[in-house]
Amino acid sequence: MGLVPPARDEQELLSLWRVRLKAVAENDPRRADELEKQIVGQRKDVGIRRLDAYATVLLEEAGQALQGGDALRAQELVDQARQLAPGLPEIESFQASAMLEQHGWAVHRWFIYKVKNVAARLGDFQRRTLLLSDVLVTLFLVLTAMAAVFLLAQVVRHALGLYHDLGRAFPVMVKAVIFVAALFVLAVPLYFGFGPLLLIYPLSLVLWQRQRLAERVTSVMVLVFLGVTPWAFHAVDRLSEAGTGLTQALFALGIDPTDSRALEAAEAALSAHPNDWQAAAAVGLAQKRQGKPDPAVPFLRTAVANVPSGTADAGIVRNNLANALFAQGRPLEAEKLYNEAISLLVQSPEPRFNLSRLYTRMGRLEQARKAFADASNLDPDRVASWNDDLDLNLNRFVVDMELSTESLTRRELATLFAPTVLSSRAWLRFAGPVPEAIAPVAAVVFLALVGVLGAMRKRMRLVVPCSRCAHAAEVLLGAQETAPLCEQCNNLFVRNIPVDRRIRFEKEERIARYRLVRQWGLRGASILLPGLPAMLSGHPLRGVAAIVVVAFLALRLIMPHGLLLEPYDGGPVEAYRAYLLAASLGLIWVANIVLTFRSTRGLT
Repeated sequence: MGLVPPARDEQELLSLWRVRLKAVAENDPRRADELEKQIVGQRKDVGIRRLDAYATVLLEEAGQALQGGDALRAQELVDQARQLAPGLPEIESFQASAMLEQHGWAVHRWFIYKVKNVAARLGDFQRRTLLLSDVLVTLFLVLTAMAAVFLLAQVVRHALGLYHDLGRAFPVMVKAVIFVAALFVLAVPLYFGFGPLLLIYPLSLVLWQRQRLAERVTSVMVLVFLGVTPWAFHAVDRLSEAGTGLTQALFALGIDPTDSRALEAAEAALSAHPNDWQAAAAVGLAQKRQGKPDPAVPFLRTAVANVPSGTADAGIVRNNLANALFAQGRPLEAEKLYNEAISLLVQSPEPRFNLSRLYTRMGRLEQARKAFADASNLDPDRVASWNDDLDLNLNRFVVDMELSTESLTRRELATLFAPTVLSSRAWLRFAGPVPEAIAPVAAVVFLALVGVLGAMRKRMRLVVPCSRCAHAAEVLLGAQETAPLCEQCNNLFVRNIPVDRRIRFEKEERIARYRLVRQWGLRGASILLPGLPAMLSGHPLRGVAAIVVVAFLALRLIMPHGLLLEPYDGGPVEAYRAYLLAASLGLIWVANIVLTFRSTRGLT
């Protein structure tokens, strides 16, 4: 009643692959194709679900064939890669690139392949976590750049007003000392990182009286971002542990049971936590696929005993334990577990198909036909492909089920914000000697002070730059902000109070100089960075949107594969994406310059 253990191992698979590479080097495609078919069969024998590295080489060969004008050979190699690594996202990415290279007008087919590529990446646990960690790293860098530009813009925008205010309260020497100290504080991040700013950022409330509503909102956003930075470091490090983290190791074992590093990580986790059902399920399945059902059964029994009852995960581990018992020649125990798995996995054909195979071996053909029909009703294509393989090899006669990506995701999220060694080092480089706990404390203090000031808004007067000369102009905090005027401008140009002509002339000259400086300052800022003119003119939310878009496009242009290493993302039209990103970035830059020059015409 038992099943046959695999007669080959991964070393024979590697030897066969080397022979295929030799055939390719000798320009013998027929021999290479025959060897590839043998590799596919041996992959199933050994129990390896995907040979990603081998498929990557085939995609590179397909790219070379496509560049040589042999589109038919390229497609054959892509199909072979799909057989070696079913579900590999890079295959769909290559198909999209090849489609656009061959048929530039077939944009709709390119889009379909790209959608399939994204779906495959999101369905693959390892690539999904890499993608999420890459998004977090990119977002962190973009927001850091935005925060730095905003703080610089606030200093430029309000420093002159603060200087005048200090002149009314302190003598010249004290005022100079204060500004030297302020410059020293602003230079602290150059040596210690941004952490010390977390301690003093609540002091930015001295600008509260001068900021517009959008500037106050952006200040709150910056402080909240700085407050959650430690957890962002933890999450990025946890998610980017591709191939080294325990959860990633459990996923890797489901793909390749011969992965010795992943197996060691899972066994170490079991030594520390014997009731870790996910590690036990992964190790047991790996042992079974290596042709060792005897040591696999205790691990799988541990998984069955500790898995949450009534869940799909409980059905998965029962199916795999039944497969191992089937391989040992214990059909009655396997039959019971298959039926339990069927009751838990209502929409999964695997346990039904395996039960049909068990009944076939037991000679209960009528029950076997019924179980097979039930499985076919759920997924006829997959069941037909399984049924084509009649080899009694224990990795080919029954169908195993890997741990669900949902289960692995829950495991990953459970420790997402736990500190790691790498995240602690990153914080040290980012914040210097400031402890991580200071970040949320500073944020809470700042938000509390913001709440107090907000409660006093009906009785507080703000000091904002005059819209004509940039001198201090007072407005009520609760009043609608329009074009504030200082007292002198209000008397001269609104109330038309008679004054000496020289005073009026000097005022008009000062306004003209200020407008000229503002005009060319904003124009220069537009050339320097899109979004900076908006921040300097008191509209930081517009500037934030522009800087975020520009920073994201620039990062993707500099590092098109993302900030974290990905296994493969080549293709014959890789340069097209760079051209598109560069064109988009240039278009945004030029549009920002043109709009700024047009909007500042009336300042002179």
